[in-house]
Amino acid sequence: MKLHWVVLTVAVAAGSAGADDKKDDKKLDARTIVDKVVDADPFGMMDSTLTGRAVLHDKNKDERILEFHMDALRYKPGLSKTITRFSAPADIAGVGFLQIMRDDSDDDRFLYLPDLKKSRRISGALRNNSFMGTDFSFADLDMRDLRESKATQTGTEKIGKFEYYKLDVIPTREDTNYSKFELWVRTDNFLVLKWLMYDKSKTLLKTWQASEMKRVDGHWYASKGRIENHREKHTTDMFLDNMKATKVAETEFSVNKLEKL
Repeated sequence: MKLHWVVLTVAVAAGSAGADDKKDDKKLDARTIVDKVVDADPFGMMDSTLTGRAVLHDKNKDERILEFHMDALRYKPGLSKTITRFSAPADIAGVGFLQIMRDDSDDDRFLYLPDLKKSRRISGALRNNSFMGTDFSFADLDMRDLRESKATQTGTEKIGKFEYYKLDVIPTREDTNYSKFELWVRTDNFLVLKWLMYDKSKTLLKTWQASEMKRVDGHWYASKGRIENHREKHTTDMFLDNMKATKVAETEFSVNKLEKL
């Protein structure tokens, strides 16, 4: 299959190091690469506070813009806690989402609805549902299909000035919605440039494509990108702004904190 790549913009914040991180000379196996992707987060949002926008387009080209603030903490290797609060549009202002990844049980997911003034748990049975109407599912956010998978490196590819690992990843969970992923992972920062997601019938279901990677405070983010649902003819453009690399206190990631506006 011939792939057509968008031009990838690399922006470096003032005062940070150069665009090229020093590469590890050791040869990494596919499992290690996937673990590093999960630990960095495919979008680079771990150990950060940021604002962002998700711009949704349906098949009729109607547009809806979600604005949010996110805090994200890597509390163990490969495991994170995130809390997201939406400020726009008006019908979802105040909605919050808490996710805590677990390695010994199902992840914790809580959605806070201000009209009800309480949170509800999102069970694992709902993990393949859309998150807030975007083209990301709860499963895409919890990364268990990457965490619990078999991976094979199929080669490397130079795109622009950067080298990428090419990986085939087979999720092993029984509740997965996917049969296979194909990933292009940048060798210096382990962010995902392109992510092809195939459904159970092995048909391409969704594509993630980063169009900008930005370094802020020595930390890399996929600051612009698009996920497209080919079946639904729907896209979500993601924009990350005002990023700050920081360790948010673990006490901020609780249901009590989620329910405090």
